[in-house]
Amino acid sequence: MEQVFLDLSDKEMVKKWDDFCLYESGAWFWHTTDWMQYTLQYRLDRHPKNASFMVMDEGQIVAIVPLIIESYNKEHYTSFDVVEFSYGAGPIPAPIFSKYASSETIDDGYKIVADRLVVIARENYVQKGEFQYSALCDRDSGFIYNDGILPTHTQILSLDRPFPALLRQMRKGHISAVKHGMALFNIWSCDSNSYGKDLFKQYESLHAIANGRICRSHATFEMQHVWSQAGNGILFSAIKEGTPYGFIYVFLYKNKAYFGSACNDPQYRHLPIGHALQGAAIQRLCLHGYKQYELGAQYGPDELATDKERNIAHFKHGFGGVTVPVKQWKKEYGTQIGEEQTSFVEQSSLNYLLAAQD
Repeated sequence: MEQVFLDLSDKEMVKKWDDFCLYESGAWFWHTTDWMQYTLQYRLDRHPKNASFMVMDEGQIVAIVPLIIESYNKEHYTSFDVVEFSYGAGPIPAPIFSKYASSETIDDGYKIVADRLVVIARENYVQKGEFQYSALCDRDSGFIYNDGILPTHTQILSLDRPFPALLRQMRKGHISAVKHGMALFNIWSCDSNSYGKDLFKQYESLHAIANGRICRSHATFEMQHVWSQAGNGILFSAIKEGTPYGFIYVFLYKNKAYFGSACNDPQYRHLPIGHALQGAAIQRLCLHGYKQYELGAQYGPDELATDKERNIAHFKHGFGGVTVPVKQWKKEYGTQIGEEQTSFVEQSSLNYLLAAQD
């Protein structure tokens, strides 16, 4: 078996990688080259560099390993003082191994991937790496890169019944707010059946206003628009008298969905904008046959999280569903090249792929 670097400028190689993601039940959108390109544009202040690779056996992919090296300064130093494997400050999607490979090949592949990660870390002075499986994957490869894992948690809504039944399962206050919001606003959407370029411009503008600054590059909004046209995303907007009051963006892949981004006009924060948009999204996903909708991170009483993170988690939890564990682990390489120390993620307050949940 051999390791092959993923050259994102090689169209044939990119297609081979993305086809693997499409047909492997262990992969979701986070493993695709589309998401990799997004991450490379998301936090330019972290100087991201692609280091992804494939493990090949006689021309067939045994495993894919998404990998980005990010370098940044904690303070205003003249050189980088933190170098890590991360995706826009969030965990790396876990390596995926082919379900068609033999157990012997998989075992060999585990060793190759683990060894290669160490080599890449040494060559690039990487100090640590965080990795995580997605709750939207139908299986995981069993690769954990140490002796154990510590699960974080996320909220998953099963779309196994019509919208009215799902509405009744929401928190009492959410039921009222969703009904009120969906009556108050016209909900517009941009997907593969609508162009919506102007809607995306308004989304980008309001995103900056809601956050008080420009949080990510224009290129990332362009990518989201392209994905909406390709069927891998939907932008929802709450409109009143021709004015957008808020937006959410939902990622779509393999009949499952992920709540990725939200922004509301701060001057209308007293209105149920988010409730209306989530209600419309859940209704739309049900009508189009999606199976699951991941709303995002949840925190236990002993997990470190800001008040804002806990408030957002409480809001998401109100739409129903179940809180499920997500496997996450951390690898530390020590301060000396060649020294390694493995540890668990302790009381992590990271959302899954923080770049997605802005």
